[in-house]
Amino acid sequence: SQGTQNSGTSTTGADKNNDGTVAVRFSTNVSLDKPLVVSGANTVVTIDSGCTLTVTASCQAIRVASTNPSLTINGGGTINGNNKTATHLIDTSASSALTVSNITLQNASGRGMSVSGCSSVNITDVNVSGCGDHGIRLEKCAGTISGGTYSGNGANGIQLDTPAAITVSGSTVTGNTGYGLYATSSTSTVTVTNVTSTSNKGAAGIGLYDCSAGSISGGSSTGNTEHGYYISNTPTTISGANASSNSETGIIVSGSKDYTITGVTANTNTLNGISAVSGAALKMSSSTVSGNKNYGIQISDKASLSASNGESTKITVTNNYYSGISVTGSGSQIVVNRALITGNGVSPKASDAGAIGHGVGISESAYGKVTNCTITGNHECAISLYDKGSARISGNTLSNNGRHGIGTGASVTLKYVKNNVISGNSYNGILLSSSKANEISGNTIASNGNLGISVVSSTATINSNTITNSKSHNISLSKNKKGDTCKLTLGKDNIITKSKKGHGIAVADGSVLQMASKNNTGNKIENNKKNGISVTNKYASSKYTTKVTLPVKVTLYKNGQNGIYAKGNVNVSVTKANIKKNGKYGIGVEYDKSTKSGAYVSAHKCTIVGTSKNYGINASGQKVKVKLTKNKVSKFKSVGIMINSKATASAITGNSITCDKTNESGIMVKAKSTAKKITSNTISGKKQYGIAVYQSTTASKSELKKSNTFKGKGGKVMYEK
Repeated sequence: SQGTQNSGTSTTGADKNNDGTVAVRFSTNVSLDKPLVVSGANTVVTIDSGCTLTVTASCQAIRVASTNPSLTINGGGTINGNNKTATHLIDTSASSALTVSNITLQNASGRGMSVSGCSSVNITDVNVSGCGDHGIRLEKCAGTISGGTYSGNGANGIQLDTPAAITVSGSTVTGNTGYGLYATSSTSTVTVTNVTSTSNKGAAGIGLYDCSAGSISGGSSTGNTEHGYYISNTPTTISGANASSNSETGIIVSGSKDYTITGVTANTNTLNGISAVSGAALKMSSSTVSGNKNYGIQISDKASLSASNGESTKITVTNNYYSGISVTGSGSQIVVNRALITGNGVSPKASDAGAIGHGVGISESAYGKVTNCTITGNHECAISLYDKGSARISGNTLSNNGRHGIGTGASVTLKYVKNNVISGNSYNGILLSSSKANEISGNTIASNGNLGISVVSSTATINSNTITNSKSHNISLSKNKKGDTCKLTLGKDNIITKSKKGHGIAVADGSVLQMASKNNTGNKIENNKKNGISVTNKYASSKYTTKVTLPVKVTLYKNGQNGIYAKGNVNVSVTKANIKKNGKYGIGVEYDKSTKSGAYVSAHKCTIVGTSKNYGINASGQKVKVKLTKNKVSKFKSVGIMINSKATASAITGNSITCDKTNESGIMVKAKSTAKKITSNTISGKKQYGIAVYQSTTASKSELKKSNTFKGKGGKVMYEK
């Protein structure tokens, strides 16, 4: 059928080659005011290169009218819908097999191609553009689409409805009003290989919805008006794809199915790089997520992320505007192993929890397990937990972040924090705020810009950590408000050393420092700038007393001020402590004028070795009370045990005090102080007096001589009323 006008050509019965095939060839331009109707035979329609069929009426160009064993359309020519005068250019619901190759379809009012119920479709190097509806639509078909460009169509570039097994490979879908490629309700796997999707205006460049399975490999979906890839309720593997520079999210997986992403690049999207929502179970490896303007990876609405990678398959999450990885909502969780998470928080988002610009953020009852990751240089925290989030954190390097290594708030639970290196962060190594840490163990927490561990209105247990070189205190305990609970349990083998400006441990404002077991030995608090342990309280009420209970050996060595310092409304009980060579007192106990409160300290079986600078134990001020039993005190200046300025000692008994030639007295009570019981002490060495009492209340001079043992040179008792 050739010429300038065709009033409807039917192929029925036109088997001119007597081989069971009807052949129709167009070699010059043809105008069609009715469709070429195919029925009843195997048919080949050839449209030669350079030849255009132009449809001039509101009809199809080629229509299959009844059962057709096979239809082939090829030749390199063009079917033109004449500025959308035509409906669908190729329309078949009756072919068993359809092959279309090297054809251009353009400018239909409907679809370039509409195919239904075909069990064998092979579409190769077909270009479809400018159609009012989908470029092509396949319904309940199986087969392949390869090559070709589908561009500028009024709906989706490629629409696959209820397909059986179908593969799309090497095609380009661009500038369509809807999706570039959309598949829904497949009964078998939809395979998408090396498809390029750009600048489409629908919900995604490529979308798979409610399909039996999906496989996407290679290719890209970039620069789309909304998302790059949107996969919903379709278990899918995405490998080697590029989902970058989209106006919303690079890849979204949604629905309670399993999804795998490997070797993917999801960069510079306007929202997130990758999102998992609505119960999606996402596995990731070997992917890069960078420069996205919200989160790098966002997990929410009971979705999960498993990125358990080997060294060579780690994911890299860098330079995203908000957090690198965010997991939110009850039932949502992440398990991340061997990820590199750096430089996130380029433009952090303000929130109730502070700025959102963390390496990893866990909130709203979500759960995270983060192991063997490197999380550095993020604007806020390396790992942040907020609003009932919980986590297990181990084996990570958390360094040089703009806020904390680990930061928590609002009823968070840290199930464990183990074997991490937490260093060089601008604020604290670990901040616990209104939270609980079941176990903090085996960590190196070093050179952080404020505190090593800050426990604020929280509870925690620490074991076998090295906490060193903090700019302020190495450990701090405090409260947001006085009715809160703040408690730190000191386990075993912690080394707390070399604070630059503060204390080894600062316990304040009604907080509690304790040991839960007599086996918790091996703790060393050494070489801190100020006190080894400082115990203070801004509250006067006995309901909010700061408490320290150390029933087993703790070493407090060469701290710049006191080994233990207690001031105000505090209660300290220490047993078998090894307190040596601290810069001021071994134990210093004082009255707090601001709260009008005095500290209480009980020291039992402690070894206190002073320096030539000051006293072994000094209790000074009204309302100060001490009980000192069976301690060994030596190498101090002037006085081994001093009770001064209206302080009270309920008992000074059983102590062994060794003086040398520069010392004045083993025990001194002065300035209207009270020592109710001074008995069974052994005071030896060179001394001026074993016991000196000045204008204070004690037993009589004779009783003091009788009830204590004096050895070495010097007087026994000096007693001045």
